[in-house]
Amino acid sequence: MHASLTLFSEASNDEFLLETIFDVWFDGLLDEETMNDLYLMS
Repeated sequence: MHASLTLFSEASNDEFLLETIFDVWFDGLLDEETMNDLYLMS
């Protein structure tokens, strides 16, 4: 779930709801592995 939300967060433009979910469920942190994968793909 964390990885999927990270992916959606990166694909959206400043989505307040996603930011709130990360703050509440994941201490405001994106999924590091997903971010690394996205970086490698770019």
